[in-house]
Amino acid sequence: MTDPIIPPAQPAPTYAAAATPATFPGKTLGIVAIPVAVFFSVIGIILGFVAKSSRRRSAPRTRQPLWPS
Repeated sequence: MTDPIIPPAQPAPTYAAAATPATFPGKTLGIVAIPVAVFFSVIGIILGFVAKSSRRRSAPRTRQPLWPS
């Protein structure tokens, strides 16, 4: 009897590393601004505006408006 031809073993598949989650500038600061605004209103309002401006600066320039004009 002859041995059947055995194909060479295939290498184990390699998987790409998981992508890092996208970060949203100002998100954490905006979340912190809400409870701070409850206890310290002026500081919370200032933190909210800082978070909003940092999100606007990091937004892509081709974004669509939320509401049609």
